[in-house]
Amino acid sequence: MDTVANLILSIPPIGRANDYIQSLETHMDYEGQRKAEKIYQIIITLFGVVGFLWGFYIQKLSATVYIVLGGFALSCLIVLPPWPIFRTKPLQWQPATVKNEPQPNKSAGGAKGKESKKKSK
Repeated sequence: MDTVANLILSIPPIGRANDYIQSLETHMDYEGQRKAEKIYQIIITLFGVVGFLWGFYIQKLSATVYIVLGGFALSCLIVLPPWPIFRTKPLQWQPATVKNEPQPNKSAGGAKGKESKKKSK
């Protein structure tokens, strides 16, 4: 299976397209998510109000629906891809630390000694 994939990727146009797709950024930072949500809400609200007013004016519900769907499509084009404006404040992660786990006490006599002291009292 890997041989077939390597053969297909060795074709220059396919290999270049694959390299380009692999190089795309696919993340969005927290500030970008907040910004994208705000833009989405503004577009949907604006198109909803305009669609309602226009549909009310011409007395067609279908015009309202088309305008709102157009706003939804526009907001998807603007908000869903991780554009560079949504990646301006990357989160700085702390370096990984290795925790040392305490070694269990292997002497069985320690536990029996405590129990025998309690019984004798």
